[in-house]
Amino acid sequence: ARWAMLAVAAGLPYLRSSGSGSTLLSGKLSGARTAVVAVFTLVVMLMLVELSTTIVAVLFAIAIVFAMRLFYRRWLGGVTGDLIGACGEFVEIAVLVTMAS
Repeated sequence: ARWAMLAVAAGLPYLRSSGSGSTLLSGKLSGARTAVVAVFTLVVMLMLVELSTTIVAVLFAIAIVFAMRLFYRRWLGGVTGDLIGACGEFVEIAVLVTMAS
């Protein structure tokens, strides 16, 4: 879920001029940072969960992040902290349901 929050915000403009998100996203998140966090997350998941479950959970997370990015871009043209948090919650629920099934 934390990776998803980073991935959904990367490359999208932040819509508010004030707030903690404006400071965080003013430097623009790089693709390299997102990739490093993705690899770290994948390694940790592989240590804790079996391979097939990890693959399905990661695919769900990636699909949700891409869908949310498209939705946010078309709906508002960018992201806010609330939208980033909502994406994290959706991904967390999807991953937990995948691991429970």
